[in-house]
Amino acid sequence: MEEVLRCHPPAGGTDRFTTASTTFGEHEIPAGQRVVALITKANRDPSVFTDPDRFDIRRNPNPHLSFGHGVHFCLGAHLARREVRIALRAMLDRLPGPWRIADVRTEETPVGTDVHQLKITWG
Repeated sequence: MEEVLRCHPPAGGTDRFTTASTTFGEHEIPAGQRVVALITKANRDPSVFTDPDRFDIRRNPNPHLSFGHGVHFCLGAHLARREVRIALRAMLDRLPGPWRIADVRTEETPVGTDVHQLKITWG
């Protein structure tokens, strides 16, 4: 589940406003400027993730930022993870057997990849 969240976070980015003039790299950012942080790009940072464009269900550690970080960490993250576990367990109990992704249709957007279709077969 964590690797799915890393590759396909619930939100592709988040915006904040600077409270003071600051420098980021070689860029001057004035106070009051809107800044957009792309979570999809942070989750594929090669300085944090080995082979960041490869889906690795066993990736450990997996310090993705899909639910934010620090004071901006999502209060509902634990509930969301629990709901997915419950839903997947119910689905696997009702539909046992080998699963296979038959077709995936995606679209690249400025903040990430939208999944338009995901066909799964089993049995």
